[in-house]
Amino acid sequence: ESMLTNLVLTQMGAYYGLPTWSTGGASDSKILDSQAVAEAALTIYNCALSGANLVHDVGLIEEVLTGSLELLTIADELISHVRRVLIGVKVTEETLAEDVIAKVGIGGSFMAEKHTRQHLKDEYWEPQLLDRQARSSWKAKGSIDLVQRAREKTKQLLKAHEVPPLPKDVERELQNIIKKAEIETSK
Repeated sequence: ESMLTNLVLTQMGAYYGLPTWSTGGASDSKILDSQAVAEAALTIYNCALSGANLVHDVGLIEEVLTGSLELLTIADELISHVRRVLIGVKVTEETLAEDVIAKVGIGGSFMAEKHTRQHLKDEYWEPQLLDRQARSSWKAKGSIDLVQRAREKTKQLLKAHEVPPLPKDVERELQNIIKKAEIETSK
């Protein structure tokens, strides 16, 4: 029901020329499980296809009462994928490559062509979390599931993240605001 409500609100906003918001990448599941990932994916696609301007609650579960950093990491990948899908496939004389098709012919290898390699980089989206390995490779690497991969990536992101320092003038202004607030609250 909430996805339908979000669609209706987005359509009304578009009709009236207003910005719209929508919930995406969230779930009512109580834990990070298949339901959480499925609902996150559905709501992300719903937001993208509806044209919502602001998407909120990404990574939240349990009726938006609890945050899941792992779901946020998974949702980031899903959003990346949806963005790639929304771009579509560029169809031009260059990308159609009729000359390359004629040159390679039936039974030839397009992968050996420079044109194919160049354009494949533009068109191919490669996941970082979603698994596309053969089962044998997946098993050989420990049979790690999506939640485990997301947990590991989340840990890496948190460990490597550095908050950029605020500009000195902003820092000074914040200190002034804090001092004024402390004076006012001490009265």
